[in-house]
Formats: sequence, C-alpha cells, structure tokens
Amino acid sequence: MHWTGRMSKMNHLFLLVLTLTLLAGAVYPAESLPSQEQRLNNEQGASPDIEESKVLLEELEELLDEELMTNNNGDEDEIALLPEEKHSVPTDDCLLKTTDTAYRYRWDVPQLTGTRFTFQASARNDVHVGLSSVHHDVSDMYEIVIGGWRNTRSAIRRRKQGPNLAFVSTPGINSPTELRTFWINCAPDGTISVGKGDDAQPFMSWRDPNPLRVSYAGYSTGWGSTGRWKFCSIRDDCLLKTTDTTYRYRWDVPQLTGTRFTFQASARNDVHVGLSSVHHDVSDMYEIVIGGWRNTRSAIRRRKQGPNLAFVSTPGINSPTELRTFWINCAPDGTISVGKGDDAQPFMSWRDPNPLRVSYAGYSTGWGSTGRWKFCSIRDDCLLKTTDTAYRYRWDVPQLTGTRFTFQASARNDVHVGLSSVHHDVSDMYEIVIGGWRNTRSAIRRRKQGPNLAFVSTPGINSPTELRTFWINCAPDGTISVGKGDDAQPFMSWRDPNPLRVSYAGYSTGWGSTGRWKFCSIRDQRTFTDPNLASGRPTHQSSTGHEGDPARAVDGNRSPHWAHNSCTHTNEENDPWWYVDLGHYVTVDHVTIVNRRDCCSERITPFDVHVGYSTDVASNPRCGGHHHFPPTETEHAVNCGGLRGRYVGIRLPGKRRILTLCEVEVYAAPNLALGKPTSQSNVAHNGFASRATDGCRDPNWGSQCCTHTPAEANPWLQVDLGTSVRVQWVVIMNRADCCRERLSPFSVHIGNNARVDQNPRCGGHHTIPAGKDKDAINCNGLTGRYVGIRLPGYGRILTVCEIEVYAGM
Repeated sequence: MHWTGRMSKMNHLFLLVLTLTLLAGAVYPAESLPSQEQRLNNEQGASPDIEESKVLLEELEELLDEELMTNNNGDEDEIALLPEEKHSVPTDDCLLKTTDTAYRYRWDVPQLTGTRFTFQASARNDVHVGLSSVHHDVSDMYEIVIGGWRNTRSAIRRRKQGPNLAFVSTPGINSPTELRTFWINCAPDGTISVGKGDDAQPFMSWRDPNPLRVSYAGYSTGWGSTGRWKFCSIRDDCLLKTTDTTYRYRWDVPQLTGTRFTFQASARNDVHVGLSSVHHDVSDMYEIVIGGWRNTRSAIRRRKQGPNLAFVSTPGINSPTELRTFWINCAPDGTISVGKGDDAQPFMSWRDPNPLRVSYAGYSTGWGSTGRWKFCSIRDDCLLKTTDTAYRYRWDVPQLTGTRFTFQASARNDVHVGLSSVHHDVSDMYEIVIGGWRNTRSAIRRRKQGPNLAFVSTPGINSPTELRTFWINCAPDGTISVGKGDDAQPFMSWRDPNPLRVSYAGYSTGWGSTGRWKFCSIRDQRTFTDPNLASGRPTHQSSTGHEGDPARAVDGNRSPHWAHNSCTHTNEENDPWWYVDLGHYVTVDHVTIVNRRDCCSERITPFDVHVGYSTDVASNPRCGGHHHFPPTETEHAVNCGGLRGRYVGIRLPGKRRILTLCEVEVYAAPNLALGKPTSQSNVAHNGFASRATDGCRDPNWGSQCCTHTPAEANPWLQVDLGTSVRVQWVVIMNRADCCRERLSPFSVHIGNNARVDQNPRCGGHHTIPAGKDKDAINCNGLTGRYVGIRLPGYGRILTVCEIEVYAGM
C-alpha cells in the first residue's frame, strides 16, 4: 500500500499505532513488548499468533523510516509509487543494476574481497553506498552519500541517516545521463576514503577510531532520483563451505584447471580431500588425509580408506578456530605433493607409477570433527576445452547472454563455431569458419556445410601453438560480424534478412586439425553449471560386460570408439537397460546419445528413452515411442517434451540384446519465467514480485529471494511470459526458514487474461507436501500468456521464492 499525501500517511500512521496498541495488550504483556531484535528474529520464525502484530510493526517501522527520510533531506512532500525492481544483467565481469526513488539498500552484489572497490553510478542526486559486515542493513554500518542535498554535498556516516562524520562540498558530482566512476577504500587503520575516476587522492575521508568489519556493499538512490549502477571490480572469488561429522565427500567446487590448487580449512582433525576424474566418488581416486589420527598424522591414498602410500607425522596441523592454508600439486609424472601455507616444499608426497586423471576435488571431515572451508584459487572464470580432428560440434558452454561473445582458439586450421537456438545441431543455425581451406580463408554460413554467404581471405589467421582471440557479434538487425583480438572492425560480416535466434555456441575443428579453446566471457547469470545435467552423476545398468562400466556414459568422454574406454557395455540379455540418477527432479527437454561407431552401431536400434521417478526404467514414461538411430550419425537427440523426473533411462526392448552407450547427455527444458515481468496484489517488507523470476531459488527470507504480500484477501502473483505458451509444469519454491504453511492451499491459473482469477486453473487447490520446499504442478498443456498463483481466503500472506514455468509438446 502506497500513500501520496502527507496527511493520508499520518492518518494511516495513527491508525497503525492505535491498532498495534490494542494488539500488543493481547499478544504481549505491557512490560514486555518485543524489541527490534526480537521482531527481526520473529521474521525468521514467526508463530501464527503474533504474525499480524509483526506485520503491523514492520509496516509502522517503514512509515517511520519514510518520515525520517523526508525530515532529514528535505524536499519531497510526495512519495511516488514504487515500480517493480529490474533484475540485474550480467555483462561478463560486470553487473548492471537499477534503483528506484525509494531509499532502501540492495545487497545483491558479491562479497567484497579486498580493502578497495570501484563502481560506476548515474543519478540526478543521492548515490548512497552502505558498507556492512553482513549482506543486509545493520545498526553499525558505514553509509557513503555522494551528491546528496540536490547533488551539492557528500558525506560519510557510521549508521544509516546518522550524523555526518565527513561532510564536503561536491557540486554536480553526479550525472543523470552518464555513468561516473567512484572508488571507496577501507584501510586497516579505519580510514574510509572516497574518490572519483582515476584520481589518486580522495575527495572525502574520515578515520574511524573503532573500525567496523566491512564484507558487503549495498547501494541505493532516493529523494526523487533513480539510478543506474555498474559493478565490475566486485568479484566472488572465494567459495565458503562447511562439513559436518559425517565422512562423505562433497563435489560442489568447480572443475580444476591446473596441476595445483590451494584451499583453506579449519577443523579439529581429519581434513580429507578427494581427487577424482569425475565429480563424485569412484573406486580409483586419490584421498589426501591431513591431520587424521587425532590431528597427529597425514596420509596419501589411492582409494577411499585405502592403504597409506605416504604416512607422515603432522602433530597439531589443523586448528578448530583458524582457517589454515594448504596446497596440493598433481605433477604430470604422477607425483602428488601436499604442502601448507607459503611453504615451497611439501610436507608429504608420493609418486604414482600409473597416474590417475585428476579433474575434480571433493572435501570432507569426520571422526567427530566438523569443518569450515574456503576455496579461492579454484576458479571457473574460464573454460578450457579441446577438440579432435572429427568435425562435430560440442555444445557444453553456458548459454549466451548478450549479442557478442569472445573466445580464444589454437588450431592449425578450421576453427568452426556454430550458433544455434538450442544447445545442439539444428538445420537452421549459423556456422562460422575461421581459417578453413588450409588456414587461408574464412566464411559465414546459414547451415552446417551450407553455401558461403561471406567468404574472405585470411591467410595464417590461426596458430597451432598460440591461443588467438576472436569475437562474434549477432546484431538485432541480423548482421553477423566476426573480428579478432582488440580490433574494433570485423574482418568478416554478413546480414541475414531473416535473422535466426542465437542462444548457444558450439565449437569444432576438423580436416586434420585438433584444437584448444578458452571461453572466458561466456558467463551464466549465476555461477556456471554444466548444461548437461547427467555429467558425472551416479549410473546403473542391468549388467556389465567387458568392463564397460555404466559411469563411462557420463564421464564427458564422447569418443565413439571402444578402445578409448569411453563406452558402456552390458551382457547379451533380454531388455537391457541403463539409467542415470540426476539427484533431483528435472523437467527434461531432450536427451542426446552418442553411439559406438568402430563397430556394432546397429545394436542400439530400436531403443526407448524413459524419464520418471522410479529406478525401474521400464515403469517410467517414455519420450515418444521406439527410436531408431540414424545409421550415418554418431549422436542423436531425443525430444522428451518436458517429461519430468529424477531418473533418465535407456532401454533396448527385445531378446538377446547388448546395450552400449558412449555418452548420454540430459538437458533441462528452459525455464520460460526466468527474468520475465511480474506483478502481485500488494508488496510488503520489500518482497517485490520480481524476486519470483530472478533465478534465485534460496528459500530463506534473508537471502532477499522471496516475494511477500501483506495479509489480505485472495493475494495473487502473476508472471507475463510475453507470448502464449502450452504449459506442462509450474514449479513453485516455498519459503523454508519459517511460515511454510502460509502457501497452502493455493491455485495455479494459466490463460490470456491479465486477471489471475479469470484464467483456468491447473487442477484444483494444491498444497506443498509436508517436509518439502517446492512442488511441481502438472498443468497438462494449458495454454496462455499469464501464469498466476492465488491464495483463496481472507487474511492470507503470499510468499514464494521462485516460480519456474516449463513448456510441453
């Protein structure tokens, strides 16, 4: 609810105070009204009997904050309606943000990792930056005001709207049209310095005699000014993890990209690191034990709980209170070395005469010890890839998020890039050839091996020894431009009169050339995850013949040749099967299968693909009918049209059959709601509707990922998909830290009417299953542009932490 007149707001304030007074007598004894801290705690876990009082308290607090804001800064007698906040747009290393005229801090940029950070802002006035020990407002935090007081003065404060501890004249420092650069430095001696552009000297500083810890930055505008922001130097280099006393490896840090990595750990004893070729436990893997045997000894093993191949005395090496630094190096000759801190020499090493491939690191504690972990040197900024001489596209880099992307490649000739609307080959896709024809010419095509629509001379453009940089831009008018290095002008371009949608990039070499590739500027909106959901997941099959382990189908080795140890193999049997456990429920778009080619390629036909909730493959629904593998193709994609399940299986119907798979890749259907416009009946506690489609699935209120309405009759939230869609599934993330029961019962509506309750329902009233944070509603192909959630009844509060919409066939 928003009030535009000062008198209306004061009347509302009076009514709130009166109502709250009456409620307080019923809910709390007069001598024990809740403190602000207690109210904040209640938001984490409020009981139903105080919920209404809590809501009124927080609404009163918001109105008081607005009054304080107006009294302190002056001019605005009107408070504008708050528009929905736009979600951030990542541009490689930079985050683009916007703020409205409401004075409230947003804490959605990564944790600060140094004493200084730089940002850009454009506003008419009142660029505000908060510096806090946590990623939300607290009473003790620094507030930097740049260009307040109608863009004439700047200040440093030690709390929000606190006294000005530094106060300087800065007329015209902000611009409403131009992004201007500022920097803030928090020195160890407590000096807060604020500067602009490339200036070495700050224009404002103040020294805090009792410095606060600064880990996060928030940002805000207000006082009639909106803002645009660009954060490029705030990086989330480190991953913080915890482990309990259960001995089990977690494999949720990025793939290793070199021979050595460094990490920090704090534990009473038993810091364990596993080194594997895939991101799960396997029989052949290295196990590093640091400070086992009650923190007295360390060891290197070649399997979990295997014999100690190196075994050294390391008394007191771990600390339960201090993060200590360790490093592990896996040399090409098979030597595993383990060291600590900045020591050049390891405290433990062992050489494996038959070295294992190491691509992933897992971590664990156990034997009565919990652990804290910090991984800063395992970086997933760049993806390193290789291609062989086979001309086939790999589609395992993240979805493109802009019109331009940059990559590096090293090849003797024939660097090929495919641009597609999906992450596999299709008939309508662009093909970019760089240095084909023995590294002499380059071309643009509108299909694989199609006619050359642009064809230019580029002698020696590729190098077999040096990674060279190229960029491709797909303009909205259909112009495809290809350039190299830092050149502003392309060396090749062509305009498509009927442009194709480009969402994914594939890469290939061929014609006698292998390739090395480096992708650094293709970034997901959040941390990168392999789009192939089957990669490295647990697998099972009906039997195993000739050591054709089922895990080979998800190890990332797509070679179609048996000799490359890349293919599974069952015995000859009736109805052989194989399945992968994705670990959670997924709406599956398609499954790609790589078949064996050195022999026996006909064995796989006919085959069935099943997706469902059972480990009994045959009992799960099929993706279509029986499928036939094209005899001339190495890989084939099966459309599953939004079937949902945890287990994806391949089955060969019939007697005396052998199942061999060289790779199975599972790709989720796109979430059609991601980033789409949203609206809701009302907003409370800054729980804006846009949070439901921002990609953040954290079910805790403190993460700022959940929506919130006030208590009202029939609250609703709606997503505008932009076009009419045949919807198969709607997935709803509920709040988990408290108040789970609020959401049930609810109804889901889909249609072309902008009013939620005027659209058809998906079934009846739904409830989130007990103990679950989310539910998937099967809408059985209801068609519409708008997807809405509605809570029937009076005094209902609608909070959802994410809505995902998936189309069906």
